[in-house]
Amino acid sequence: MTAIEEFMDFESKLLEADALGEFERIETLRCALEAKDVPDAGHPWQAYYLAYSGILLCEAGINPLDNIEKAVDALRNAHGSAEQAAEFYAIAALAHSHFAAALLNPLGKAKMGLRYEKAINCAYEADSENPRVFYVEAVSVFHKPRMVGGNKKKALTLMREAIECFDAREKRFGGQPELPNWGLCETWYAIGQACLHFNDFDQAEEAAGKIEAVKPGHRKAKALRVRLKKKIGLD
Repeated sequence: MTAIEEFMDFESKLLEADALGEFERIETLRCALEAKDVPDAGHPWQAYYLAYSGILLCEAGINPLDNIEKAVDALRNAHGSAEQAAEFYAIAALAHSHFAAALLNPLGKAKMGLRYEKAINCAYEADSENPRVFYVEAVSVFHKPRMVGGNKKKALTLMREAIECFDAREKRFGGQPELPNWGLCETWYAIGQACLHFNDFDQAEEAAGKIEAVKPGHRKAKALRVRLKKKIGLD
């Protein structure tokens, strides 16, 4: 198994654990990756997936500040090639966006917000058709207050653009797995949340179904349907 194949296998295990809500397993996987001796060429991806592990735990509400700090620290060791630049800038933008959200200090929030802006702009410059870049911006725009650039309609548009980019990549690569390969379920989940916000129940159910089609039993599909039932008064 090549180093790239090993990281693809690690990502699969990470996404499986996240789908099932096995957060202790994510922590175990992260610790094992941190202790693993990888070839020099694999150091950027090691940092990338250490960061992504921390982001998943932060998003799940598991020691959010501690885990997002670890994610940002890990990314200091990530230096991708020109072809990988968009992926590394995108993960950096996502980490700094979450860091800004987790902080209470206004100056700290502003500092992380500026780092997010720099990273997301660099990600678009590196690859303007990378679906994860659209997803990361969409999540940030959706959760920001309007006074600092938040806009839920714009966020939903960005989420739809991310799906179009995922579809285009699927056609381009003929379904062959890439590295990284995360983001499709996460984008549909974000779309489902946005649709629930706008009381678009049919589209929210469609989003849950799209997640189920990728990973049956995914916790995020279940979460959308629970919220959907509450919204329409079935519970």
